[in-house]
Amino acid sequence: MTTEQLAAQVDDKIAQYVTSGFPEARTLHETVLAANPSLCPRLWYGMPGYAKSKDSAVLCFFRKDTLISFGITESAALPAGPITPSAWYITEVTQEVIRHVSQIVRAATA
Repeated sequence: MTTEQLAAQVDDKIAQYVTSGFPEARTLHETVLAANPSLCPRLWYGMPGYAKSKDSAVLCFFRKDTLISFGITESAALPAGPITPSAWYITEVTQEVIRHVSQIVRAATA
């Protein structure tokens, strides 16, 4: 699959999210890509995931069950230390949350 086809699949998934009561999906998608425009979006376990290339490991992702989950994978650039935060629940997408997600994406995908 081409990067364009992979991105189209993610766009379709986000459209499904939006119509099923998860309009914040569009904002999160745009936030991730604004934080690192070189990322390649693709579906990862059925949710939007973002990697450095179409064939490389997914570095960050989001989904919604009851709450919105945003996470980074073990393939991301992780901070040194014996314990590392890797997933966050988002209860409301505010400007503060957007800034925080942007910072996480920039650090995790460096």
